[in-house]
Amino acid sequence: MYLFYLIIIYILFSGYLYEILTKTNTSKKILLFSTFGLFFILSGFRASNIGNDTVSYLNVFTNLLEPGGFERAMWRYETGYLLLNKVSALISTNPQIILIVSSGIVMLFFAKFIYRYSEIPWLSVFLFVTLGFFPATMNIIRMSLAFSIILWAFKFLNEKKLLPFIFVVILASTFHRTSIVFLSAWLFRDTKINTKLTLSVLSSGLFLFLIWPLLLSLIINIFPLFSYYLEGQYMKGGIRLASILNLLVSFVILLIGLLYKDRIKDSRQNQLMLLLILIGTSISIVALRFNLLERVATVFIMFSIAFLPNLIKSLSNKKNIIILYSAVIVFFFIFRTIIFIYRPNWNTIFPYSFFWQ
Repeated sequence: MYLFYLIIIYILFSGYLYEILTKTNTSKKILLFSTFGLFFILSGFRASNIGNDTVSYLNVFTNLLEPGGFERAMWRYETGYLLLNKVSALISTNPQIILIVSSGIVMLFFAKFIYRYSEIPWLSVFLFVTLGFFPATMNIIRMSLAFSIILWAFKFLNEKKLLPFIFVVILASTFHRTSIVFLSAWLFRDTKINTKLTLSVLSSGLFLFLIWPLLLSLIINIFPLFSYYLEGQYMKGGIRLASILNLLVSFVILLIGLLYKDRIKDSRQNQLMLLLILIGTSISIVALRFNLLERVATVFIMFSIAFLPNLIKSLSNKKNIIILYSAVIVFFFIFRTIIFIYRPNWNTIFPYSFFWQ
């Protein structure tokens, strides 16, 4: 756990330096390079026992080196991820290379997204850690790769460029199939958030929650591959606690956004991010039935890492700024600390060690 606290201190100190020095694009790049560079080292050079699925991914890499390994893996893993393994093997046949390459891709895309869209980059970095995206890079590699590519897709969604948007989302789905749902975001590209829309979207989530058993049977009949997840941990009650906590967090973020939505009414990108968070919160309601949907919800909610800082930046009342700053930092720090202390098995990244130790 000490490493987590050191990371938080490092981010806050970096943020302090960023705030007191001249805020230029150069200082923004230095901030992101120094933080995400550290994350890359910790994620890419971790030991095989760091992360719940790390050993499995190392084994996949090793198996792909064998004749026929690619064909045997295709039933379980997406083509894009398998091809990434094959390309990485051209660099080195040491399984550690897939952790290094995948971590590099994820950190690059997240850093670029924050650089382009966040008005308070250090706070976005803080949320990247406390909302669980950094721990996720050491646990759900394929999903993290898909997350990072979806961030790229947001650029085309915001600019209303349909074909590039579709291409990038499909590319993300070759790393994790569930990310294909982000195609639905195109339908809402010009939608304005209001009370009626908010209630309609949240009510839809509640309705799907109620009929989920019937809907799940239909999905499995159409896509038998997803039956794999029914036999795993995603239907166990202990994991549902994670969905409850994530729903709470997404609802808090949504509530803050709705309370101050007038401050961002002239910003298309922030309006769009708030809408995506609303959709993600609705999916989180359904995830109380089926934990795997929490990953689908995260595809939409992850835009909080830029939305919340931008919302704070838009406030004019200094008192409100200080209150919201403090509330965001304290709330999300406590949230992540509680998870690390009381549910360490959700991540298994502490105590941390490098692969050579």
